[in-house]
Amino acid sequence: MARRAVIVRIIETRGSMPRGAGAWLALYEDGSIVGTIGGGSIEHMAIERAREVLSGSAGGTIWYTRDMTGMACGGDALVDIHPASDGELESLIESDEAISTRAFVYGAGHVGAALVRLLPPLGFEPIVVDDRPEMATDERLPDAARIVCGPYADLVSLDALPDAEDFAVVLTHGHIADIDVLDQILGCGCAYIGCIGSRRKAGIVREELASRGHDRELVETIHLPIGEEILAETPAEIAVSIAAQMIKIRALSRKEAR
Repeated sequence: MARRAVIVRIIETRGSMPRGAGAWLALYEDGSIVGTIGGGSIEHMAIERAREVLSGSAGGTIWYTRDMTGMACGGDALVDIHPASDGELESLIESDEAISTRAFVYGAGHVGAALVRLLPPLGFEPIVVDDRPEMATDERLPDAARIVCGPYADLVSLDALPDAEDFAVVLTHGHIADIDVLDQILGCGCAYIGCIGSRRKAGIVREELASRGHDRELVETIHLPIGEEILAETPAEIAVSIAAQMIKIRALSRKEAR
């Protein structure tokens, strides 16, 4: 028998809100919660109202405003609160899973492995490609959705090329392999391409790609050096900087699509 739950969902927002229309959470009768509408006072008040609905009160929509919450910053949210109907919560969870962004990670070294650990909770589905059998293993990459081992120079045969909405992160063990990967994925129209390396390496890579016939404007779209500038040094820190940049690019893309 399915557990009873109340769904809290944002319908509309005004001003600055951490999450927009469509964000949701569910409160189960045992008190557990899945999802979030952004935290803070609005979420706290909405959960309290959801508890009342679980206890038998009528559901409905409520505008939570800054006057109600007492928040010094933020905006207002129109929130719908109602008991979950049969299959509704499962559909919401499946929908969230369906919009996960595929991220091809070329290179399973220290930075690649650290990045793969970070990506799933952020809504990215990591697909890892490496030409070293000892690196491309389930034991090293338990969070990968798929692991491909084979030569970087033939991604077509490996079925390891991204599609237009995918992200691609190039972190191989050398600039020659990086160039081979970039040469193949530049024409895929990826939503994001990033490549690890110094500014000196960036110039070398871009010149080589241009010499292979790639349009210079397209080559300039590569995020190289990759990642947000946070003075990262360790593999874990570099992975955080890359993940932050991926989140930013995805958010900007979704905002433009609205």
